[in-house]
Amino acid sequence: MESRSTYAGTITDTYNHCHALPPQIGEFILEPAGKSKRAAIDGTDGSWKICFERIIEETKTKDKKSETLKGEVARSSDEKRGSPMSMKDESFCLEAAAKIVSNHKALVTFCQRGIVQKYQTQSCYEHLDLILRGIVASLMNTKLVGINREAMNDKAAIAGIRFMRDRIGVPRDMSCRAAIMLRGAIDLILHEHGHDNSLKSPGSGRTRAP
Repeated sequence: MESRSTYAGTITDTYNHCHALPPQIGEFILEPAGKSKRAAIDGTDGSWKICFERIIEETKTKDKKSETLKGEVARSSDEKRGSPMSMKDESFCLEAAAKIVSNHKALVTFCQRGIVQKYQTQSCYEHLDLILRGIVASLMNTKLVGINREAMNDKAAIAGIRFMRDRIGVPRDMSCRAAIMLRGAIDLILHEHGHDNSLKSPGSGRTRAP
């Protein structure tokens, strides 16, 4: 079933599922023993960035191997350079990038909803734009691409990016695997620029991106 696009398009992810249930079933008590599992689901333990770190390493390995296989035919080279899963992950990265590009203006506006009103300045809007462009470039190249340092030091803009990251709706906004890659790319970029990935935006998971 998972191989059928019609079925794959209906699959949600654990994060959305867990955050969608509480408002429907009412209050409940969280067991202390489940703390590590909740951290993994919410990505506060740094686990979200692992998937994108892995695909970056796979891309580096492919590039190194391709340099030594220049004399071989493309088909032979592809068979030796990685698994079908890694190629699928690259396509999911492209899907996530395409979703941002096709909805860019509305997405920047959506990010601003997570920023305190007094910090919603023109420079903040421009910084959000620069960060989103960097995220897209990183997804398309399956490697971290340099992002304007001033933008990455803008705490208001970072708050807006976190707000968007925590509200990626699956499968409404994109497929499950594409969302995983997007969250992973965002968390890895934040981590590389010294931002704490354990921080979540208020009301995470209850409002979805446009």
